[in-house]
Amino acid sequence: MTRAGITAATQILLVVGVCTFAVAQRSSRKIVARQEGSSERQVLVVDVSYNLKAERNGIQGGGHRSWKVRSTRTVTFDAVKKSGRVTKVGISYGEVTEKSVDAKAAKTLPVSGKSYRAQIKNGGKAVRSADGKPVPVAELSRVTADLQELGTITPLQRLLWEKRKHSRFTAGHTAAATFFGFSGDKRLQIRQIEWTAAPSRTIAGQRQLVFETRVQVSTLQDGFVMPVELNGKLACTADSCLPVSWELSGDLLFETAGTVAGAQIEARATGRVSLRREHTTTPATRQ
Repeated sequence: MTRAGITAATQILLVVGVCTFAVAQRSSRKIVARQEGSSERQVLVVDVSYNLKAERNGIQGGGHRSWKVRSTRTVTFDAVKKSGRVTKVGISYGEVTEKSVDAKAAKTLPVSGKSYRAQIKNGGKAVRSADGKPVPVAELSRVTADLQELGTITPLQRLLWEKRKHSRFTAGHTAAATFFGFSGDKRLQIRQIEWTAAPSRTIAGQRQLVFETRVQVSTLQDGFVMPVELNGKLACTADSCLPVSWELSGDLLFETAGTVAGAQIEARATGRVSLRREHTTTPATRQ
C-alpha cells in the first residue's frame, strides 16, 4: 500500500473509532438520580363519582356514590449514595383524607399532619417518627406503602427513559399502578396504557417531555367491576424522565344484567373518574 493509502486508511480508522466512542457514550448514559438534600412535594387526587340504579330480585336500590382520595406529602432525600441509591428520606404529610363509597363524609387518615424518617436497613425500611419514636401500626402501613419506590429509579421513570424516543408504545400498567398508589388495590386496577409522544414543553426553564395517554382501568364498586377508559397527559423531565404530572379522566358508563348466586341482577351506572398526581421538586441548597 502507498504512503497516501496508509494515511487515508488511518484517518478512516480514527473516524470510525471516534464515532464508536461517541455512540458508546450515548448508549451508556444513565438516568439522573435524585440529589441529596433535594425535596419533592407530591399531590394525589382521586375522584370516582357515579349514580347507580340497581335491582336485585325485583328490589330496587342504588343512589349517588363517590370514592375520593386527597393526599399531599413532601419527601426529602436526606442521604443518596454515589451510585444514586436513596438510603434515607424524610416524609411530611399535609392533609390526607379518604371518602369510601359507603361513607357520608371523608375521613382524615392517621398520618395527616405528621412527619417521619425512613432508611434502608437490613434489606427493609426502618421507619420512625420525626422525633425518633416507634410508629403505630396504623401509621406504619401507610408510610411503608408510600415509600415502596424508595431507591434509585422508580418503575415508571425507568419505562419512560427506555421509551423516551418512541413515538408510540403500549406498556407500563404495573408501573402506573405503583405510581398512583393502587398496586394490589382492587378498587382501581390499571389494565393497559397506550402512549403517544406529544410536543415537548418548557416550564420555568425546565424542558419536559409530554405523552398523551389512553388508559384502560377497572373500578370495583358496589360489587360490580366497571371498566373505564381514561385519557390525559403525562409530563416528565427531559433529562431524567422523572414524572412531573399525570392527569387522567373519563366517563363511567356501565350496564349489566344476569343471574348471580341465584339472584336476578340488573344494574346501570353513569359517572366520572379522574386521577391526578403532581410532583414539584425543590433542588438541594448548595453549601
